[in-house]
Amino acid sequence: METLRIFNENYQQIGEMSREEVHWTGTWHETFHLWILTVEEDKEYIHFQVRSQSKKDFPGLLDITSAGHLLASEKKEDGLREVREEIGLLLELQELDYIGLLNDELLLEDFQDREMCHTYFYRAAAEIWVSYRFNEEVQGMVKIEKKAFRQLWQGEINKIEGTSLSHKGDESDGKSVSLTKRDFVPHSDSYMRRVLNAI
Repeated sequence: METLRIFNENYQQIGEMSREEVHWTGTWHETFHLWILTVEEDKEYIHFQVRSQSKKDFPGLLDITSAGHLLASEKKEDGLREVREEIGLLLELQELDYIGLLNDELLLEDFQDREMCHTYFYRAAAEIWVSYRFNEEVQGMVKIEKKAFRQLWQGEINKIEGTSLSHKGDESDGKSVSLTKRDFVPHSDSYMRRVLNAI
């Protein structure tokens, strides 16, 4: 069982709770988020992981490049463990740019996720695209032009194109995929605004 630190709205620790309980009760807890960007032909791209179909929450949807819960015994820099496990990259904290501690609330009928997110971004070389190695929680990656994603999230357009990288290097690699906002995990607008303004 994973045990997490829990907090009040002022980021004061008030105890510990299991991962299952924090999502039942909607209690604030810590996570680590990493957004990876590349620049190719003068265009900026954000890399989104495709969540595995076996995931309990939001299977098959596009999400933050790499993210995970921080256990009660972990510090924010330990979130790099998630990056290594999910997408196979060995990064050091000093290589990343810190956006800040951002609140993100995903409140659904049977799921209340209130996260205090230690949020980072990493400007990578374009070649990183072929360096990903996915675990069972990630079925692939899609890179999307940052400008287009911002327009989609803000409701200015209804559909965008991305470039797919599959889990097994099959025939879907490098293919264009058509996406709407419903293809993404529904992070809060306030969180996404902070991220998009920072990166």
